[in-house]
Amino acid sequence: MQDKTLSLIEEIPRPLSDLDAQLFCEQGFIAIDNYFDSNLLARVTDEWLRFTQSEIATFLPKNRPAAVFWRHVQGDVKRIRPLEEFEALSELALGEQASSLARQLAYDSQGETELRLLETIVFSKPPNEGGLLSWHQDSPFFPFDPQNQIALWIPLDDVDASNGGLEYAVGSHKTGSSAPFDLHSGKDLSNSCLAPLDCVGGDFEISGLKLRVGGAAVHDGRTWHRSLPNNSVDRQRRAISLRYLVGQTRYAPRQGTASSMNIQVGVSPGEIINSPSFPLV
Repeated sequence: MQDKTLSLIEEIPRPLSDLDAQLFCEQGFIAIDNYFDSNLLARVTDEWLRFTQSEIATFLPKNRPAAVFWRHVQGDVKRIRPLEEFEALSELALGEQASSLARQLAYDSQGETELRLLETIVFSKPPNEGGLLSWHQDSPFFPFDPQNQIALWIPLDDVDASNGGLEYAVGSHKTGSSAPFDLHSGKDLSNSCLAPLDCVGGDFEISGLKLRVGGAAVHDGRTWHRSLPNNSVDRQRRAISLRYLVGQTRYAPRQGTASSMNIQVGVSPGEIINSPSFPLV
């Protein structure tokens, strides 16, 4: 009789080697090179440029996935539109290439294959203007239980420490989830005491990443990370973040979580997420 677990593993697309997947489970993150189509990423960059040069008003759809455009400059406000308005970004966010990578790591780290696209963000950290984004975990900012998430961070420009590169605290995903807090000031948003990284307890090795266009960083939603200031003179630092809910997830509203999620969720507290705003991929 065939082993059902083995059969399931064989059916899941496995773009990473087993060693890379094991590294992800141990570290809470992994960096990969030459994975995404550079032509598709160039089309996303063009869409970003056209949108940022426009005066189109923010609109958060209640029953469709959203695209968020966020300049990492303190005081700036996120701009939101329906994801479907951006053809290349939709192709990337909803496509098999991204979801197969997230699905393999979701299965290898959490034993789950169900994925919902939670959030699509295009970040911009302009030269000499984009500042430090403090140590944080992704999952505490969202009103869900359990807080099982995987994120793909996909650069649209080559990124290193000089223009706002990522840093990860190795193995920090094993400490559990903190409270949400302000990414610029570090202010606690939930009146608890579990932020920032140094409140978790224990010392972590810090790993800084260099990423080229076509590569990606993938991390567990509980992995502590930050991005450095863009101190370059003229280098852009644009990137896409695709966040996925892993497995069945219930709506659990609480203080400090993203208000846009409360609008889009479409179910009552305690119910399982099944909203078209967060489609299965």
